[in-house]
Amino acid sequence: MKGILFFDPPADGKSNMDRDRSCAEFAARQSVAVLRLYCWSEPTLSLGRFQSIEDLSKATNPSFVTELLDVARVQRTTGGGAILHDHDWTYSLSVPNERGKGHEGELYRMVHAGLVQWITRLGWKAQLHQDAQEETPLRQDGTKEGCRIEGNGGPTCDSRSFLCFDRRSDMDIVVGGSKVLGSAQKRFPGAILQHGSLLLARSRFAPHLRGLSDTEESAPENGQESRGKASRQLAEVGIQGMGEAIRRALEGMVVSDWELGSIRG
Repeated sequence: MKGILFFDPPADGKSNMDRDRSCAEFAARQSVAVLRLYCWSEPTLSLGRFQSIEDLSKATNPSFVTELLDVARVQRTTGGGAILHDHDWTYSLSVPNERGKGHEGELYRMVHAGLVQWITRLGWKAQLHQDAQEETPLRQDGTKEGCRIEGNGGPTCDSRSFLCFDRRSDMDIVVGGSKVLGSAQKRFPGAILQHGSLLLARSRFAPHLRGLSDTEESAPENGQESRGKASRQLAEVGIQGMGEAIRRALEGMVVSDWELGSIRG
């Protein structure tokens, strides 16, 4: 299968979601994979397919409710929790789906494994959540910590949490106990759309969520100096580096040949 990789300029929420849908439709029509990387032109709350803004009033962390009510918002076609797009990079991957399956776990594994390797090369100790859990020591009562809770009102790791980055699933990418990337899928006629966001830094609208530049764990050594170096490397490679990492993860297994370009429609 051939693939098309392109980078879009920042856009508002509706434009970004419409563009993702167009990519899925193009992938189905042309039988090609489409990988799109993009940012957001303003802080935007993208709600999961089955969420409404009224769900925010039920959030277990009330400290960010008022702030988020004033943020632009858009409804995603994919499920899961709401994502605050402020300091993040987003990818969308559309792959033809002739078999008619709705949930392609292999896509999650390939993309996220490739991004774990890329983030680690930049200088952070990145892991899939399921791997981090295996290394988590048991509590005295024999249970394990679901994730790191940062003081009053931090991540609860509850699947009912309003925000996606307060939740955890096996394929999420974590650094130092903080979730920095999660993805979701949607089946369209003839194609699977998978999109996800890499959290780069805290947002003032949800300051309890740490991005890569805020995390304490870096590799190969810990500390402010190595963390600063990793952040500089991330800035240097930019969103293009993220796209290249996903491209490499899929090459030879899903996509045999990539080209830089764009799509119409």
